[in-house]
Amino acid sequence: MTLPPPPAAATAKSDVSTQSRKSTDRPAPESSPAAAAAPQTWTPLPPLKPHRGLFIGLLLAWVAWCGVMVAMYFTTVRPHPQPTQPPPATERATA
Repeated sequence: MTLPPPPAAATAKSDVSTQSRKSTDRPAPESSPAAAAAPQTWTPLPPLKPHRGLFIGLLLAWVAWCGVMVAMYFTTVRPHPQPTQPPPATERATA
């Protein structure tokens, strides 16, 4: 929500050397009671322009990212269980 620019009379800059920078940054307050009672209206900004190429590029990047995540899920290296058989005895161990 943006406020409209101030009226032209408030934005007109006079001699900058006689006014401080602070006083030129904001409009002078209106002293009339009618101006204080009038609500400030705002004008909506124009809608954003659709960018088909950007949408397709981002969609392809997202699909590739999902594909990589699924591939990593199915190719995860898990340790295989070792057989529970004891190692074969050597002659030195039996002698």
